[in-house]
Amino acid sequence: MNEDGIDLPDVLVRLAPYTQEQTRTVAKELLSLPEPPTAIFAATDFQALGVLKAAHYLNVRVPEDLAVIGFDDLDMAEYAE
Repeated sequence: MNEDGIDLPDVLVRLAPYTQEQTRTVAKELLSLPEPPTAIFAATDFQALGVLKAAHYLNVRVPEDLAVIGFDDLDMAEYAE
């Protein structure tokens, strides 16, 4: 992103252990910001499921309002389309 001149503010970078509950908490924080992100990249598909749950809880529409990307391609990920 830096090479392409895209700035990623530190406020949008969060680290969470690989559990859905902790990821859901972090995602709720991000999605509750005054200017929430329009996309979240999760390190794992398991974390991406936590992001989807947070979005659902906050009535954030996926993919209309938020793109969610998981990285490790779990077998169950094909059902989250």
